Amino acid sequence: MKKILFSLLLLVVVASLIFAGGKKEEGVAGTGEKAYKIGMTTFDLVNPYWVKLVNGAKTKANELGIELVVIDPSGDVTKQVNALENFISMGCHGIIVSALDSVAVKSVLQEAKNKGIKILAQSMDAPSADVWVSAAEWDMGYVIGVEAGKWIKNKLGGRAEVLVLSYDRIPQIIARKEGIIAGIKEHAPNAVVVATQDANTTALGMSVTENVLQAYPGIKVIAAVNDAGALGALAAVEASGKATPDFFIGGIDATDEAFDKMKKGTVFRATVDIIPYENGMLDIELMLRLLKGEKLEYQQPVPVVAVTQDQVK
Repeated sequence: MKKILFSLLLLVVVASLIFAGGKKEEGVAGTGEKAYKIGMTTFDLVNPYWVKLVNGAKTKANELGIELVVIDPSGDVTKQVNALENFISMGCHGIIVSALDSVAVKSVLQEAKNKGIKILAQSMDAPSADVWVSAAEWDMGYVIGVEAGKWIKNKLGGRAEVLVLSYDRIPQIIARKEGIIAGIKEHAPNAVVVATQDANTTALGMSVTENVLQAYPGIKVIAAVNDAGALGALAAVEASGKATPDFFIGGIDATDEAFDKMKKGTVFRATVDIIPYENGMLDIELMLRLLKGEKLEYQQPVPVVAVTQDQVK
């Protein structure tokens, strides 16, 4: 019930903000708002976060009669660059991009900018963007780090060995990792991060956690930069027989899979909600305002909040 009320509240927040080659999906024909055409490309359309984000954008585009063209780069930088080039050649009026590599997309985004195309950077800052819509990466990490730190303080006597699952190939994700560690240390200064490993998928989360648990069998806390890695860690912890009542696993993204594990009473204790569906709707509204000539603040913040096991049961 708390989760439902929170989601409704966030919809109100979003509404107030509004009014102050790869796989290709065609949106609706542009029958409204001067038949604007917007191109959108995220990291992929496999991760539940990006799926929800794109679905939110589609909903708002349909509502406004805007043509939305979505191209899935499937995590491939070259495909994303090709997608951006396609948006230019199609005559898109605006581009929404979650850049896989800000350096790789720099020249093509500048080309779009030179042609008068408006650019909205989603989640990851991008060169030439008119607006950057994102929750602060450090804040996301900090929120789940605080939950882990509280767990250590209240359940483990203030001391614990901690594994942090990160993805240090992307600077923004490094900020999440640093936020996690800061949140833990704020509430459990005697906790020790014994390992940080790259694991942004369920498969990697599982294999990395299996190896780290062998090296550090006393680990009781695992905090991940996304739910996918945390879910993999959960599988490894359960398989090793270490899923004890005092074990904590936390992630970021508030995916359905994470909620399912929390409802079932596993050691997956908390996640962070970044409201992706509402975020996608906001992207379309902000893009429309840009296309109509409004000057907006460059950074448009998205609120984040912890969702604990007690809230979803």
